[in-house]
Formats: sequence, C-alpha cells, structure tokens
Amino acid sequence: MARLPWTRLRRQSNSDGLSFGLGAEVSLSSLLCVRACSERMHDPVPQTGQWLQSIVQGYFNYYAVPGNLTSLGVFRDRVLALWWRTIRRRSQKTGSTGRASFILAQRWLPQPRALHPFS
Repeated sequence: MARLPWTRLRRQSNSDGLSFGLGAEVSLSSLLCVRACSERMHDPVPQTGQWLQSIVQGYFNYYAVPGNLTSLGVFRDRVLALWWRTIRRRSQKTGSTGRASFILAQRWLPQPRALHPFS
C-alpha cells in the first residue's frame, strides 16, 4: 500500500510505554490551502467558511486519533492564519483585528477531537 507523501507515523514515548499516532506534515496541505484560498478571495465569507469547514472536518476525520490532537490544532491554526491573511488582502483597509479572526474560527472551523479512539 502506497503511503501519502505528506504523512508519517509518529511515535512518542510516555511513562506507560509507547503511543502511536499519525503525524501529519502540514506543509503540503497548507500550500494547497493557500492556492485554494487565493482563488476564493472574492467569495463571500460564509461561502468560504463552509468550504473550509468541510476541508478541516475531512482532515480531522482522517487523522483524528488519540495522541495526534496537537498536530490537528496546528493544522486548524494554520488554515485560519491563511484564511485571515486572504481576507485582509481583499481590501486596503487596516481595521482588521485578531478578535475578528477568533470569531471566524469559532463560527466556521471545528475544534480538534479524537474521532477514532484506540480500543
């Protein structure tokens, strides 16, 4: 079975032994998101928010195992940063604040949680 080039198996030791999880290399996914966000720059925010919500939820559906929540949070934060950068580039106004970014994240991007528990 071929392995996707941007994924790797991550091993982390703890007091109980070893725990395994899928660690996602965010770089390629982020690059794809940059291109897609720039193509959707002039779309309405709710439309882009729904689209990004489906992208992030699909990513979580695949990679959400216990021990991998930190990297899922990093992916969500990077997607939000790229989206926020794209929104700020839509006009020359500088009235954008970090609070508005937080509101966008709360409204559209799901929080990471373990969807595939080890049993």
